[in-house]
This record gives sequence, C-alpha cells and structure tokens, in this order.
Amino acid sequence: MSALALPRGRLIAALIAGLAFAGWAATEAAGALGGFTTTAAALDLLFPLRQLVFGPIHAPVQSPVAVVVIDEETYGSAPYAGLPQVAWTPQLGQLLETLDGAGAKLVGLDLVYPTTLESLLPGYDRPLRRAVAKLGRAGKLVLGRVDSSREPILPERGQLLAVGDEVHVRSLQLITDADGVARRHPGSLTAAATGAAVPTLVGELARRAGTTAPDTFFINYNTGPETVPVYGFADIVACAAMGDAGFLAKAFRDRIVLVGTALDVEDRRVPATRFALAPYDGPTERCQSKPTEAAAYGDAVARRTLPGVFIHAAALNTLLLERPLAPLSPIAAGALAFGFVGLVTLGFQGLHPGAGIALLAGVLLLATFGAVVALDRGRLLPLPVLAAGAIVSAGASYAFRSVEELKARRRSEAAKRELTQRFGRYLAPVLIERLESHDAALDLGGEARRVTVFFSDIVGYTSVSEKLRHDPHKLVEVINGYFTAMVEVVERDGGYVDKFIGDCVMAVWGAPLDEPAQELQAVNAAFDCLGRLRRFNEEVVVGTHGLPPLGARIGINTGTAIVGNMGSPTRLNYTVTGDTVNLASRLEGANKAYGTTIMIGPETAAAVRGRFVLRRLDFLAVKGKAEAVEVHEVVGRAGEVTQAALDRIAEFEAALAAYRARDFAGAAAIFAALAADDPVASLYLGRCRRFLATPPAADWNGAYELQEK
Repeated sequence: MSALALPRGRLIAALIAGLAFAGWAATEAAGALGGFTTTAAALDLLFPLRQLVFGPIHAPVQSPVAVVVIDEETYGSAPYAGLPQVAWTPQLGQLLETLDGAGAKLVGLDLVYPTTLESLLPGYDRPLRRAVAKLGRAGKLVLGRVDSSREPILPERGQLLAVGDEVHVRSLQLITDADGVARRHPGSLTAAATGAAVPTLVGELARRAGTTAPDTFFINYNTGPETVPVYGFADIVACAAMGDAGFLAKAFRDRIVLVGTALDVEDRRVPATRFALAPYDGPTERCQSKPTEAAAYGDAVARRTLPGVFIHAAALNTLLLERPLAPLSPIAAGALAFGFVGLVTLGFQGLHPGAGIALLAGVLLLATFGAVVALDRGRLLPLPVLAAGAIVSAGASYAFRSVEELKARRRSEAAKRELTQRFGRYLAPVLIERLESHDAALDLGGEARRVTVFFSDIVGYTSVSEKLRHDPHKLVEVINGYFTAMVEVVERDGGYVDKFIGDCVMAVWGAPLDEPAQELQAVNAAFDCLGRLRRFNEEVVVGTHGLPPLGARIGINTGTAIVGNMGSPTRLNYTVTGDTVNLASRLEGANKAYGTTIMIGPETAAAVRGRFVLRRLDFLAVKGKAEAVEVHEVVGRAGEVTQAALDRIAEFEAALAAYRARDFAGAAAIFAALAADDPVASLYLGRCRRFLATPPAADWNGAYELQEK
C-alpha cells in the first residue's frame, strides 16, 4: 500500500463511520419526544453522574411546589387505620380548607374518588364537596381523572357538580417509555371527541401559574423530587386541628400543592433517576415533632420507583422553574456525531492495542463528561450514539490486525496442544482446557479463591489389602476401578480430582473455574459417590472378587484457599492449600470418631441447608487453632429423609442444646434413649457422664479439640 493510499483509506473509513452514526443521531433527535430512544435512556445514567460531578441538588429559596402525601404513616394513624379511603372525604375536605386558608396558590389532586358513601350516609361527603366548590369556583383547584382504555375514571358526581366546570378536571396521565421508565411528561393530550389539545393536570396547573406547557417534554429530575418539600396527610390535618397557622402558612403560602399517595405498592413508576434514588424516610417536614402514630415507612424508593405524585411534582417544577431538558436539533446532533466518530476513527488507526484501549477509555470518559455538563445546562447529547461510534470504530480498526494475529496464534496453539497431549493422562480435563487457553497456566504462582474441598477415604481398605497381599495385580485392579468410578462422579458433578493420597481422593470445586453452586455440587457428589460405591461393591468387589465391601468417609469444607501451580519449574501440580484444605481433611478423619459418613464445615452447611437435611455434630477446634467451628453431618437430601429420622434429629438437637447449656443430666437422658443405634448420641452420652462426674471449667464453651488423625 502506498504512502498516499494509506491516509486516503483512513479518511474513507472515518467518513463512512461518521455518516453512519450521524444518521443515527439525527434520527434519534428528530424523534426524541415521540417515544423511546437511546439518548433518552442514557438519562438514567446521567442523572446520578450529574449528582456525582456537581454535588447534591440544591433547592431554590422557595420551591414553587409542595406535596402532601397519603403515606404508610397516615394509614397507620387514627382515625384512618382500618378505614377505607373512600371514608376519608371529611378529612380530605378539611385538608383542602386548610391549604386554602394557608394561602396555597393552587391545589392539584392526584387522587380520584369515583365512589361515595352518600347513599349510605347522607351528608357524609358535604365537607369535601363544600371545599371543592369553594376552591374550584375560585380557580384554585384541579381535580384528577384517570384515562383508561375504555372509559375515564372520574370523581364521583357530587364532586363534579361542586367543582362546577370540566376545566377543573384534568388527566393524571403519565408517559412511560418502552422500557417502563418515566422520562417524559405530557403537557396536554388530544381529546378523542374533538381532536383538540387538552391540558393534563400538570399542564393545567402550569397554565394557571402563568407558564405554557409543551405537548410533551422531558422531566428535569434535577429540579426534584429532592427539592420539593413533602408533608404527611395525617400530620397536616392534625396540625390544622391544633391551630398552628404559622407552620401551615410557611409550608403552603404561594405554592402549588399536589395531593397524592406515597405507598409501597400503589401508583408507582420507575423514574429516570432510578439509579440515584435514596430511601424514602417519610415526609421531609413536619408540623408535629413526631409521627402522629406508628409510622411504617418502607424502602420503596430504594426499589427504584417513585410515587406518581412525585413525578407530577418534578414535571411541574421543570415548567415553573424554566429548566426544561431539550434534545439537540437533528442537524446539530448529526454534526456532533459525524465529527466525533470521524475523528475517533482516525485516531484509532495504527495504534497499538494498549494505546487504543487507553484512547477508547479516554474518549468514552470525555463523551460522558460532556453529556453530564450538557445535562446540567438542560441539553441532551446523544451519548449512546457517541459511545457506540467509538466502540465500533475501535473494534473495526483492529479487525484486520486480528486476522493477521490469528495465523500466529494458531501456530502457537498447535505447539501447545502437542504439549498438553503428552500430559492429558495426568491432568484433569478442566486443567487441560485451562492449559490450552492460558499461557499463565504454565507459570508458578497462586491466587486466593473461595473453594470447596472434598476428601474421601476408603473404609475397609486394610482388610481388602490383607486378603490380596499375595496378589498385588488384583489389588491395583480393585483400587484403580474404585478411583475410576469416583473420578467419573466428581467430574460429572463439576469438580476436579486434585490428587490421590494413598487410598484417599482429594477433589476441589471453585478452581480453576468459578462455580457459584460449588457447595451443592460437592455435597451432591458425596451422595453420588456413595451410590456409585454401592454398585462398585456389588459388581466388582463382592461380585467379581468375593472381597468384603468397601465403605467411605467424606469430609467437605468451604472457604478461602491458595490456589495455583505449585512445585518446581520442571514439575508442577495445580493444587490448593491452606486452612480450608486442612479442615476438610480433618473432617474426613473425624467421621471415624463420630461414626458418621459425611461431615461438612460451617460455610458448606450454610450454603446447602434447605437442600439437604443436616444434623449439628459439634464445635470442633482443629489442633493448633484456638477458634472452634461448628460441623454438621449430612443425613440425606431434602425430601428423601423419613419423618422418623427427622424426629430423631430433633430429639438429638434438643439434647445437644441441653449439653451446651451445661445441663448434662437432662442431655444424658435424651442421648441414652438414642444411643442404641446412633454412634454420635452414644459418644455424647459418654461425655455427659464424664462431665457429671467432673464438671468442665467455668469458661467451657462446648468446644471439642479434634485430635490428630
């Protein structure tokens, strides 16, 4: 390629990339307010970043909007507790009168009461209707309506008659994008009957406050809800009854007040600030120093949703504070994407991969920071388009290089496969895979990993070896058959066999590959090994050779261990070491003292409880360690253990609790009833009798020191 052709090729690539992403950006800008776009979706990330860069949102000196909420505290307060909300109309009427008396400029109800108790209790709704008539006819009240797919849900007829004009009843409609997030808000809706634009509740309140609302606009959550004072319904009604006019005037004078619900499950939406929300701790301001009665706030907002009334408040603040979020024009968005992606494409070409990654990180940070600064100033940049352009340009720039490097990699892999084929009979398949795909696997070193270690020892090996002492070939055949069967089970259940130590099998889960369910896999493998051993006895040990059947004792422990290739540069073994491994080995040996088959450590027990039936065995202190750990016996899989066995476990647990409480006589009585066919109960019975004769020291904590194997 000539010196002239190379720059020309780079320019053509930059031109094509720039034009492609310019078209995407212009298309998004043209349809930004019409539906879901990636530019709008980026707001979910940009709002928390804006707070991170510029700090907490600072409220204006006087927020033009305040919110009164029917919250969990109100539901738990008298006289509302246990009373359906339709019966709250006298208190709601009192609230409207209170807001009017406190000097509220306007009141919007994000509540709809389509039913009434008037037919049962004539005059019951009179306080609400009187307040609705007073504020509505003065132009200070807007009632809410819900536009459903069939017929609108309107306030009950008495409220409509009281308010006097349909101009005082507006839609509570919210807009959610295709992903369910409320980023835009309608200032008006098109009436189905006339085709005219009719203001929504927010649009109507903004109009009466002297502000024109667009048909649709982006909600600038930088104006709230953090900046909007929130008051509890029950607290304000109680405040009015106390006659605290000063607090009420300070809270509501010259403000537009929205009244709605702030409950854990009702009328909630996902806002664009879903990744920046703080837990909702109740009203931000109170008339009374304490909640009126038992408060019951949840962490509803921490679940990344907001009550609809807070979204209305943020939308209204966006209009009243004149802080709209405006996308770029299609021409401006296209030009920005063309210049940015084109320059980035030129920059990536010819760079070393390390430098290219650094450049990619830099331009992504630059684009993100620019979008955050623009958001703070009310502008929406097409961040996803810019980021995608940078990433695609980086990938395309190295596509050709990757093709060239592939040939060299194949030559290297061919040599590596030849190496691993030589050792395939000595290493587990997962290690072969790691050896083929990672050069680092050939180096000495280690890492700390959370693993589950499994030790299984043969019971009855001495007897078999004695019977075959004159036939070593048959002994090797039996032991190799046993090891083969165990390896198949372990590897089928996701582990790998680390090594054979005499007649013991050591296996590991969680290394070299991560295993999220490693504890369950290991304990499952233990039961599968026992089942496979029974078949091996029937078919080979007893059936073919006429030898006594083999048994097994298994110890399993989970924790952090050092994992890696250990040995010398010429002879390596990928293995695990540390206290976790040591305890697993000790638990396998401890089975002999307790007469158990499968003993597991505390972390393993915590992970498998519920999937397996466990029995607490003891607090064991491994020799050389001061701290004891609680170990368990695995009795069986959940659902496969008989009720009689479960009852005996419950009796054993009761005896163990008495034993640890130093009630050795009471524990001995229960252990004695179980000891006939339970070796563990028999062991504890002996301990109880010794302690009755010679009580333990005053600082005895129930721990038992596990002796060397």
